[in-house]
This record gives sequence, C-alpha cells and structure tokens, in this order.
Amino acid sequence: MEQWYVLKIKSHAERQVSTLLEMRAAEHYLPLIRSARNHSRMEPLFPGYLFCHVEIPSVEWVEVRSLPGISYVLNAQGAPLPVPPDLVESIRVRAELEARGPRPCRFVAGERVEIVSGPLRGLGAAFDRRLSPSGRSRVFVHLLARLVPVEIPEAELAKAG
Repeated sequence: MEQWYVLKIKSHAERQVSTLLEMRAAEHYLPLIRSARNHSRMEPLFPGYLFCHVEIPSVEWVEVRSLPGISYVLNAQGAPLPVPPDLVESIRVRAELEARGPRPCRFVAGERVEIVSGPLRGLGAAFDRRLSPSGRSRVFVHLLARLVPVEIPEAELAKAG
C-alpha cells in the first residue's frame, strides 16, 4: 500500500531530487513558498526535505531510495515512518496560499481604525502601515496625551465607524 514518506535531501538539492523523481514518474511533493527576503523567488517550505508517495517495500522504492541527493527516509526505530495523507494535503493548501503572496492591506495610512480584540480592545487608533506579509501592522493610539505607536495584527483591527 502506497503511503507518504519524508525524504531527507542533501543540502540545497531539493529541486534536483524533485526533477529526478519526476523523471521516474514517482509521486512526490516539494512544498514551495515565497522567499522572505526576495518575494519573487520561491524556496522550500522545509529546506532539506520533500514528501514521496511510494509503497515500501517495492521496486519503485528501491529506485527512489537510490537516487542521488537522497540521504535517508525519516524513520522511527529503523522503520520508515509514514505521514498521514491529510497532513500532506494541509501543507499543500497552506503552501499554495503562501505562494500567492500577501493579501492586500485593508487600510490606508492615516485611516481611523478601532482595535477589536486584545488588551487594547475598544481603543481608537490611526493606521500607519503594514509591517510584515503576515499582517503585523503599526497603528498610533492616543495614550497619556500623546500618540503612541503600537504593533498589532491586522486581524485585530476594524474600520472605525
């Protein structure tokens, strides 16, 4: 019975091994996401690892295992450790969302917003800018007779109104 397994790949050889597996028509999955430094470049979500769907033991397994660039299969007490298919599918969905890039920001600089959750819930603020692709943002809150910059997840903000 075919199952998913995690292959440990030699350093920086994920794409090479993926190509070799494609040439053998072996079902595999190399999750890629946008690079944090260079958003136009894709990089492995798990550097040094990829998933392979294969039956152990089988002739296909021996062929896959002997490909250059593969160090070993993740195992427990010497036996290859299968990965649940729903875990591989959830990683696939997450990687596809990450690969699309960040969602557009819901607010513009200077817009009045309200903090709807967290310790500052209920306070009004002025949106400054998004700080990270994950949605971390900076707002200015009026505290102690001055504007104080606060970093907060965009999900905790709503348009004032």
